[in-house]
Amino acid sequence: METVTARCAPVVSAASYTGVYPTFRGKAQIWNWSTGEHVSQFPTVFDGCGRHAISPNGELYATANWRKGKNAGVACYDTRTGERIWHREDLRQVQGIRFSAQGDKVWCCVEVRPAHCLDSGTGSILAKLRNVDDVVESPYSDLVLHSRRNADYLIVGRKTKAFPRLSSSMSDAVFSADSLCLAEHVGPVRCLDSESGQERWRYLPPQGFHVIALSHQADESFYGYLFGYASPRAALLRFSPNDGTCTELCSYDLSKRYGGDFGEGVFVTGTGEVLSLVDGQVLRQLAFQMQSPSV
Repeated sequence: METVTARCAPVVSAASYTGVYPTFRGKAQIWNWSTGEHVSQFPTVFDGCGRHAISPNGELYATANWRKGKNAGVACYDTRTGERIWHREDLRQVQGIRFSAQGDKVWCCVEVRPAHCLDSGTGSILAKLRNVDDVVESPYSDLVLHSRRNADYLIVGRKTKAFPRLSSSMSDAVFSADSLCLAEHVGPVRCLDSESGQERWRYLPPQGFHVIALSHQADESFYGYLFGYASPRAALLRFSPNDGTCTELCSYDLSKRYGGDFGEGVFVTGTGEVLSLVDGQVLRQLAFQMQSPSV
């Protein structure tokens, strides 16, 4: 199961898919991770590889498929009813998808083509950004991060600040009120001053690991999901906002708790454990209906 969690509500979607290449059929399970309530379940165009996102308020679920067409493309659903709100059958080769900070837009990162900005209510195209492979908006200001293909990153605001790319691709990024925390695949985690673009601190993962998801929480700390691409281990990390001091909250075998995403004060794994960001302990077990894809 692949999970995505709302930033400002106790809502998580657990996604799966079945089928034989190139035709896959997806399914989303929506849960309230705070109460354990199973809210809804509905079919989607999801075909894996993290191509899904949930709005900050937990009310919308957007997902994409590598192909275009009637059972593919990009679609958005009401999380409580499962109703499909809009469907863009024309979009294809979407590599990633994320909601804007306010939830009014959906950013689609498309293979070797401009990033598409869609209206989250209608699916209409609002803008296209050339040579951009990911976009992250700050919930605290008008600052926006542009991850550019084979080029420096840009923090775009009143003034545009550039800082260097250190590996082939960005895994995740998140803003605080005055800084940006960015992680790269097979690379470091860096915290930069969001106004000046100057680096504040850097975390170097152990050999064979990289951080693939980040979160900024109410305690002002940054949190990271450390994934072992050369080892079947994972860990939850807390980073001090001032100097990057790293504290490991918990570590575990990936065969038991695969993947996951951050919510308010928690990390929800792909197997349904709700882990506390205070001490890494399991707060609740969600009864995800596990489904394996056919290949």
